Amino acid sequence: MKLLLITLLSAVFLLSCNKNIYKNSITKISSVKVYYQNGDSLKGQLNYPIHFNEIEIYLKLNNKKNKKIKTTEIEKVIYSMPNEQKVIFKKFLINDETISTTKDKFQFLELLSEGKINLYYGHNFGFLYKDGKNKKFFQKTNLFYCKRGNETNLTLIHATTNKSNSNENNALLAKDYFQNEPSIKDKINSTNFTQEYLITLIKNFNK
Repeated sequence: MKLLLITLLSAVFLLSCNKNIYKNSITKISSVKVYYQNGDSLKGQLNYPIHFNEIEIYLKLNNKKNKKIKTTEIEKVIYSMPNEQKVIFKKFLINDETISTTKDKFQFLELLSEGKINLYYGHNFGFLYKDGKNKKFFQKTNLFYCKRGNETNLTLIHATTNKSNSNENNALLAKDYFQNEPSIKDKINSTNFTQEYLITLIKNFNK
């Protein structure tokens, strides 16, 4: 019990200090291009991945200075990785009360597959949330969302949390979303519906 309390207090402390940690943890090998909401863009270096629900980021410019940018001004961030792979993070408004936070609900999600159905992955390592009048710490590590081109909102398809890792619940979420896509729906069952299976399924569908 004592160890659990120390762990939770440490996590809350890290979250409260997140701005300074983020500012000083820039990975020099990760060059990025930040796209603003107004159409402008800026190149620099940024730690990878962009953290969940950041209020601001610190972009390291060529002159070695850090430029503070409010995430409300950003549309997306594209990383150029050492293997020449491009990794895209787009900002979305999450309208899901099960993961509501005490901060803004804007999150940066990684685009895993693009096509008829876009698949996004949320890097969400922990946050404070409200339970009635109380604030509690809760961790939800892997969140996968889908979005078709004609849809306004994202749909949560797969979630792994510190409270539950139920393939059955995730399979039900996915079957409901893919009810008009029999080529996907018929391949979903609770025994094999892992996050790896979901990624492969959507990538094959988008080919």
